[in-house]
Formats: sequence, C-alpha cells, structure tokens
Amino acid sequence: MNHLPEILAPAGNLACLKAAVAAGADAVYFGGQAFNARRGAGGFTADDIKEAVRLCRMRGVKTNLTLNTLIKQREWPSFLAYIDEILPLGIDNVIVQDPGVAMLVHERYPQIALQRICGAGNIDDLPRFSGNDIFDRLPGKSGAGRVDQQTTPTVNSGFADQF
Repeated sequence: MNHLPEILAPAGNLACLKAAVAAGADAVYFGGQAFNARRGAGGFTADDIKEAVRLCRMRGVKTNLTLNTLIKQREWPSFLAYIDEILPLGIDNVIVQDPGVAMLVHERYPQIALQRICGAGNIDDLPRFSGNDIFDRLPGKSGAGRVDQQTTPTVNSGFADQF
C-alpha cells in the first residue's frame, strides 16, 4: 500500500490558517480559547472556528482542534460546556493528551476522530484513535518514527512552539 504523508500545519490564528490552506496543507490544527496547551496565544473563538471549518471544507482540508491539556477535577463542568459549544461546529479530529478527555469526547461525539499527542502515555486501548499520532519532532517520544501500513503518516509542518 502506498500512502503519501498528510501535511498537517499549525494555525495560530485565521490568517495562518488561510495561509496554510492556500499553501496546500492537507490538514490544520488549532486551539480554542480554552483547554489547549497554547492558550496563552489567544486561541480561536467559536466564530473563528466556524470560519475555519467553512474555509477548510471548501478546500478539502481536515480540521484538528487541540484539547491537549490535563483536565483538573474542578474544570470538568466548564470543559463539558466548552466541547458542547465547539465540537458541533464541524471539527474533523480532536488532538488529546488526557485519556479522560478522549473517552468523554468519544462518548459525546463518536463521529469525531481522536488523535493523541506524544507524551499522552499509553492510551492505545481508548476508542477511535485515527491511527495517526501527532509528534513534536523530539527524538525518543513514544511511537515516534513508527509507520503503520494501514494508516497515513502525518507530517507536522511546524514546531510545537510555533503554534
């Protein structure tokens, strides 16, 4: 089986997303205003996410939302409200770190594929992982460099600190 790698581009804002789509990215990833590791960068609002999904759909580009933080017990109510606002907007994939987030997203939104970041630990047994891991180009991370013949490898076109 001959799979071409998927080009996954980071998008810190709508202008970056538009540039990535115009440059031929197969997929983009971005964080919302909460529950992502780069929330200090501002993040996409719900309106931004709607626009991002619309633009990406027009060009056949997949959208990946980062929910890549560990959720504290006191944060679960606001996390649930957040995903119930954001995930129905048409996100294709969710990038997770917390196994509890993976299970909850799968329970509430089974149509959305899940991807895990490196450093997420061994959560292979959780539901509906797409088969692609998101690696941050650091050697020695779990699974880095492994290519499964049944899936399309994902190439992250940006360093994690550029997001």
